[in-house]
Amino acid sequence: MALFQALLAALFRSMGSILNTAFGWATLMLFGRTPRKRRTALSIVSLGSVLWIIALLGVLSPSIASFLLAFITVPEFLEKWMRALMILLVATIPLGVGALTRHLHPGARAARGPLAQMGAVLRGYPYTIGFGLTLVLLVVLVPLVRARDVARGWATTHIPVIVEADDYHSVVTLLRRALRERGIDTRLEPVSWVLRLPTRVLAFFAGRTIDGLVAQDMKSMRAEGLEILLHPSDLVVGGRPERTAAAAAILLECLIYTKAHLTWDEESHRLEDRLQSILHETLARRGPRSASSSDTRLRTVEREIRQTHLPYEEIEKLFRIKLQVETEVLRAALEPMV
Repeated sequence: MALFQALLAALFRSMGSILNTAFGWATLMLFGRTPRKRRTALSIVSLGSVLWIIALLGVLSPSIASFLLAFITVPEFLEKWMRALMILLVATIPLGVGALTRHLHPGARAARGPLAQMGAVLRGYPYTIGFGLTLVLLVVLVPLVRARDVARGWATTHIPVIVEADDYHSVVTLLRRALRERGIDTRLEPVSWVLRLPTRVLAFFAGRTIDGLVAQDMKSMRAEGLEILLHPSDLVVGGRPERTAAAAAILLECLIYTKAHLTWDEESHRLEDRLQSILHETLARRGPRSASSSDTRLRTVEREIRQTHLPYEEIEKLFRIKLQVETEVLRAALEPMV
């Protein structure tokens, strides 16, 4: 009996770590990796939504509350106030979630006037319900997906991108074309029900608030031993290690020719758009004269990149994009000579 109690106590002590890991897997599977500026707000919204579910269960059923409180140490002076505290959390957490959505969705930040801002805050109630239910569902399902991938020996690579909702399907089309031209023919299929069901639950409650976080009609690009999933802020390449590495290299090379941004910061987007403009002009007007004009503009953008105070990761991406554009400029200059 003593051994059983010791094992049970050890299990309870490790439960927090296990749930934290599963919670991280759930958010990564649902949203992919997200930009740094959104990450903190998303973490708070996620945690708050799950905490709201727990508080609601505690209000509805004291026995559930007692079970949940067994996992944490509550000061004695708070014990008699726990039910009142849970009622307060149920009432106020959604208001905080609604206020934070402006950091997750650009359209929410554009709200002007007290009534518009109040409406955005009040929308936190359905958003919290959808977010909480979705994450609880994924916390249960995602470990099964992880176990399957480990059993198959699959690896996963993440390529940071930003894709607007209106450009999602055109980007997917161009990525599939690039893969096919290099010998990887993918088929377009609906995502697994493990992701499709939680996404629909979240979309039902949150509506268009999640447009910048979750693609409404997400598709999976699949081939033998390979599965590619495009999130609004992450391109996930999963499969056998050799297939993943080959596909990721192709995608990283061709993303510059799509409407996806490879950078996450707004200032980086401005510089990346200028590099994209040079690229498109070079592709449209080949020849030494066009190449000379493009080269001059490239030098200007390069100086601006060096003068920015962007994070190292953003500067690295911008210089990689610049090198790809320079390659196209050189090809344009040499093409008439071939």
